Amino acid sequence: MAALWSRDQDLGWPPQLRRLDALWVLSYLLRRDLIFWYLQDDLDVFSLLVNVRSKECGKWRRGDFAGSEGAPPIWWGSKLKVLLTRPVERVSATVSALAAHRILSISDPMLAVEPLRGVTIQLRQCQALLVTSVTAADLLSSIISDRMIRVYAVGAATAGKLLARGFQNVKSADGDVWALFDLVKRCSDPLGGRLVHVGGEEIAGNLVDNLRACGFCTEHIVAYRVQEAVAFAEHTLLAFEKGEVEAVLFFSARSARAFARVLASQKYPWALGSVLAFCLSRTVADEIKGIGWAQVVVSQQPTMASLIESISVFSASFAGVENA
Repeated sequence: MAALWSRDQDLGWPPQLRRLDALWVLSYLLRRDLIFWYLQDDLDVFSLLVNVRSKECGKWRRGDFAGSEGAPPIWWGSKLKVLLTRPVERVSATVSALAAHRILSISDPMLAVEPLRGVTIQLRQCQALLVTSVTAADLLSSIISDRMIRVYAVGAATAGKLLARGFQNVKSADGDVWALFDLVKRCSDPLGGRLVHVGGEEIAGNLVDNLRACGFCTEHIVAYRVQEAVAFAEHTLLAFEKGEVEAVLFFSARSARAFARVLASQKYPWALGSVLAFCLSRTVADEIKGIGWAQVVVSQQPTMASLIESISVFSASFAGVENA
């Protein structure tokens, strides 16, 4: 143990990571799963356990994993273990929120976001911007300097990101594109100027066309591209083969669609008959239905907090069965 500490002293690791690294090696030598009982009240340390696989190098990134580079994921003593399919930029916040409910996760992003260079938005005669993703909200601050322009956000998470980036005039819908459509139609004037939707190449819910049909001059600006995964990561395959994944989380229809496509592309030696699917909305759930889940659970509200609350309820009942 002392050797491990001294080895990492000069590598810039925080003390928590050095401690976890040593404990991982100890658990490996003992050939048993490590349960971090003493970390149950230390969520900052627990959040370091997120297992994010780098798509570029195909290895575990040391800063994101509490064990050694290339090592398999460590399962905490949670009664429900979930797989995240979100883009890597959104993983950290999700892991922290799950950790607060004592739910451990591994990550295998089904989508990779690529911001585009040289994107510009002409704000002359523009009455408002429309933002339907946290990614677009994050990129918008680097595209325009006007922080007073009205911005319609699809939901609370997107609105929160816009406010954090300094935008002052933000209105939020209730979490889906149809709610955003109703909000924009109610609060905007077809004669008041252009509406500019900022997002990826794929426009969810035909928002732009539907607004045009209502008489609004609406255009779409592509701020980023999204690449879909073509295969599951090795650690995901291993976790499924060992029966260690009890649930998969889907926050977008495109992530769900990519997961279903990857699953259908190969004949895997495991099935989803004992695995739950948690979906942010019915639209998301429609993309992964009919592929053999034990149950598909739709969040009561299209927010991360509501989805995680649904997971927490199942986690509690799962723990009760285990302890019966």
